[in-house]
Amino acid sequence: MEKILLFGTGIFYANRKVALADVLGDDKIVGFLDNHSSAGQVIDGRPVYLPKEIREVSYDRILLMSNSVHEMREQLLEMDVPAEKISFFGEYRAQKVRGTFQLPVVVKDGRPSVLMLSDEMKYDGASVVLTFAARALQRRGYQVTISAPYMHPDMEAELQSNGITFVCCPTIPYLSATEETWIAQYDILLVNVFSNIRVACTMRRMMPTFWWIHDAGEPYANNYPSMRYQFHAHDSEREMDGIHVMAVSRLAASVFLRHYPSVSIGVMPYGIPDTWDKWNMVGGRPVFAIIGYCDANKGQREFLDAVRILKEGHPDVAAEFWIIGAQSSSAYGREVVERAQALSCVKCKGVLTRSEMEEAYRYIDVVVCASHEEMLSTVCVEGLMHAKVCLTVRNNGLVSYLADGVNAFVCEDNQPGHLASAMERVLAAKQQWQSIGACGRKVYERHFSIEKFGERLERELDHCKMNYKKLKNKKRGG
Repeated sequence: MEKILLFGTGIFYANRKVALADVLGDDKIVGFLDNHSSAGQVIDGRPVYLPKEIREVSYDRILLMSNSVHEMREQLLEMDVPAEKISFFGEYRAQKVRGTFQLPVVVKDGRPSVLMLSDEMKYDGASVVLTFAARALQRRGYQVTISAPYMHPDMEAELQSNGITFVCCPTIPYLSATEETWIAQYDILLVNVFSNIRVACTMRRMMPTFWWIHDAGEPYANNYPSMRYQFHAHDSEREMDGIHVMAVSRLAASVFLRHYPSVSIGVMPYGIPDTWDKWNMVGGRPVFAIIGYCDANKGQREFLDAVRILKEGHPDVAAEFWIIGAQSSSAYGREVVERAQALSCVKCKGVLTRSEMEEAYRYIDVVVCASHEEMLSTVCVEGLMHAKVCLTVRNNGLVSYLADGVNAFVCEDNQPGHLASAMERVLAAKQQWQSIGACGRKVYERHFSIEKFGERLERELDHCKMNYKKLKNKKRGG
């Protein structure tokens, strides 16, 4: 039995405490560390200490429960905490579950086999579009399996209903030889998101490896510095030799190239299924909707400030403003709720199921992307598919497909004053909403349909296999 201290008390911990409890076994959590702890603070029945107080606590291991692992680990090392007593959450989970689960036998049926490997799959954009990739390839005659350390049960049920296999592999990305051997039985590996750098750099020596990049950059996201620190042994361009690297947009590619300027990276946007029902609309007051989990990068606060500015300047505007998505218990989440409650025209809808979301689209007129940065906004693509008017910030990888005022509206940034002015412009063009939505729908059909996606993806997988074969032959010849 080990006595565990958890360093971090925020969203990262909240999202993983159930998963942590599942693997603890005989280990015991004896407390938390938090740089902002107050005297007598208790979380989940356990005391919270300032890091400087750890000398007073008996512990065997400290788990880093945050995306800011670099700063946390370096802080502990400076306090003379032995490196062997510090673990990342994923590393600890892999150690605890290794040998306790069994991977299925890969039974090939004559079709080309693809394994799609991801990190935890919930209803975030990168996870959702990976399931669409699986469906697109399945339609084109591929045998498709998805593997991740966790998948939301509703997402797993939806996959199964479409005949796609899901394999839970809780050691990802800390693969052992057993997992590597299992993966290598497939014809090709598609590695999703930058977080799986360790997997991509390891498996590229054993099989054709396609790495699909969706990740935002600093300061809006911490994924690159965090993963580069955790997996420093793979953090070099040489380690990526032979990987077929593709990004969802030119913006996502440019973020990747900031870190690895010499790595060849292409652009492969995703596509989404067509669920539009053009005869199923409900009229009424205009509805603007911002959709997505509550997070500072998503801009719910700026959206609400823009609504307040708009209503102050135009109190007679008869429109509703919806916030759809999971609320957050963080300080930012509480602030968003407080600001929303202060505006009678705002409705917080919370998390909606897929069927509830389709129903909501009957009422929504304008889909808003107010993020600081979006690599390729899934919400906006879905809005285009539904022939909705989209209002997006310019720092969105989708903008290269849009013409302001023709098939969407583009705002320079998510500053509340600028967003409010853009909303005014959208409202003033109400008579053109139907034609703008129709033009946006054509963007979807031309670039983001599931059929177009399947063509792109199959073409890139072919290139991946061909390049892997050439590289192998070259090494043999050398």
